[in-house]
Amino acid sequence: MEHPLQREWNNLTVQTGANITRLMEIQKEIIKDDAFYKPVKKIIEEIDLLGAALIIQDAENCSMFGPD
Repeated sequence: MEHPLQREWNNLTVQTGANITRLMEIQKEIIKDDAFYKPVKKIIEEIDLLGAALIIQDAENCSMFGPD
């Protein structure tokens, strides 16, 4: 039996993953431009942390709702 919020949780996880993936693609381009990179370095580091957190959250999602 699926939890009533599982579908929404899964959709938000996928959307968040897509957004973080795009942010990381943009990040690769930003890093090439040192003049722009320096002011946004902290934001880019936070994007990396969000990516790592999403991976961890995805693993927790599996255990939170049980096997698919």
